[in-house]
Amino acid sequence: MLRVWAVLVSVLSLAALGTSQCLQSPSYVIGPCWAIQVIDGDSIEVRLPDGTTDTIRYVGIDAPDEGSPLAEAAWERNRALVRGKEVWLEVEPQGEGFRRDRDGRLLSWVFAGTLQTAPAQAALVRGGLAMLDVHGAVDRELAAGCFPVRYTDLLLAAQLEAAFDHRGLWGLAPFCPAVDFLVAGIKHWGDVEEVYLINRGTEAVELATGWVLMDESAYQRHLEGGKGYNQLSFSAVFGPSCLLPPGGTLVIRTGPGIPESERKTLQGCGTDLVILNWTRRNIWNNEGDAAYLLSPGSELECIFRYPWQERAP
Repeated sequence: MLRVWAVLVSVLSLAALGTSQCLQSPSYVIGPCWAIQVIDGDSIEVRLPDGTTDTIRYVGIDAPDEGSPLAEAAWERNRALVRGKEVWLEVEPQGEGFRRDRDGRLLSWVFAGTLQTAPAQAALVRGGLAMLDVHGAVDRELAAGCFPVRYTDLLLAAQLEAAFDHRGLWGLAPFCPAVDFLVAGIKHWGDVEEVYLINRGTEAVELATGWVLMDESAYQRHLEGGKGYNQLSFSAVFGPSCLLPPGGTLVIRTGPGIPESERKTLQGCGTDLVILNWTRRNIWNNEGDAAYLLSPGSELECIFRYPWQERAP
């Protein structure tokens, strides 16, 4: 059993770093610990307050695997963030211990120096050296503790910032570096899902033209000459005109958590934040999916996949 000095705190005490629905949930914070080794871009070894050591896997993100492009850069950035520093670990109780991954690593939000900072995960995502990765999310379980998604608002904002600036992974071929209008993130869990599309070009994007957004199942039907259920034709919902200016973000919301009065509504055309409440159905699969964006000419513009790299079986 993990023997540490652990402090039971309310997530409310961690200020506005968390997400909206879990602020009253209890959380264990272990610390101060000491980061004694950085293993890769998303795992470290720490000395716990009782003098024992443990291996920590950063929850909520996935950095490039060993041997992959930018794996070395992710390791170096993680090293700069935590090595030789005092760290605090926010962990989730499970049974008589704390939640671990299949390799036995302690899953944790990691704070370097003080709990008043953002978790180290956010810095890695902001640099384009890791991607948001919510693994094993089950919608009905999230409200009980929301540990896997507690700081994902921060991570989504960091990921959009990296995408806008072509940082790190966003300069590689799988992330559509030559495309100006693209999907840069998907919140696929909970009662309200959100797809984030950004305009990082120099001209406004007319959303009311023939853009089409599909999930994996709809795209496979498209290849077979059919039309999938989870397919959104922009011309049907953004007409007669809706501009997304340079630097703007389009959020497409789906799921049963959208209030009935807001369903099938559109707001913010011409501003930096356009929001479409599309459907009350959940569209995006928690364990993995892909968003396909087709241009007005029906050409495949870009694909956004999650998880972004293959997970170990």
